[in-house]
Amino acid sequence: MTDALGDNIENLDYKDSIYTYFTSPKHPTHPTGLISINDPSDAALSTSHALPLLLPLLESHDAFLIACYSPHPLVQELKSRTRKPVMGIFEASIAVAVQMLRVCLVQTNRHHLMEREGSGNYEYDEADAIYGQVPERMSIITTTSAWVPVFRKALSSSEPEMLGAERFSQLFSAVESIGLDAAHLDHSSPDVGRRINRAVWTLADDVGVVILGCAGMVGMEAWVHEALTEKAATGTRVVDGVKAGVGILQGLVRCRFSPNVDVL
Repeated sequence: MTDALGDNIENLDYKDSIYTYFTSPKHPTHPTGLISINDPSDAALSTSHALPLLLPLLESHDAFLIACYSPHPLVQELKSRTRKPVMGIFEASIAVAVQMLRVCLVQTNRHHLMEREGSGNYEYDEADAIYGQVPERMSIITTTSAWVPVFRKALSSSEPEMLGAERFSQLFSAVESIGLDAAHLDHSSPDVGRRINRAVWTLADDVGVVILGCAGMVGMEAWVHEALTEKAATGTRVVDGVKAGVGILQGLVRCRFSPNVDVL
């Protein structure tokens, strides 16, 4: 999975960038390492395994992307130890999806017949306009059904990077599971393609952005676009959280928003 991420990130072709790819290591409690992060308890375990090995890298790197599609605790653990940009692909995908949603503005003028003081002359006041929003919504296609309530709870929370309850009800549609964990996301498997196709066909008609809800789905946009074409939903955007995260962090680093001092 890490190799697949690397190929897609390098193809973004950001100049003068060097990437270090880190895979959660083997651990006495998991001698082969965590093959797949399938629920929040796995995410917590991967944090405890990875954090001690990541801390020495804080000084030598400019930004950090946690490539697990979840509200992963490693994001906050690193943020508490550095002021350099740290982002998870979950948060990155939501930030980009919100920007991509098309919002229709409907203007209605209310005309008021007004009399000029004492003149007996009347005119319309058209200054008062009402704007209504008819938004598209976003949906996530993910691996196993265990993530469905996790994502919905996180997205509706009041955490700064999330939608919050009101925007969640307005902008979010559904989480669709394909019934496979990340370890079984084979890019050459017709079965994976069929599962993604079925998930796309279940999406509501007002979904304007589809998010790939697993780092292992990087590079699988073609299957989603194929299904969207079958549905005649060719205007729908597809967001890969890995690419979204790299793009956001590249912008933060290149604009030099980061301080020079870390909190260790």
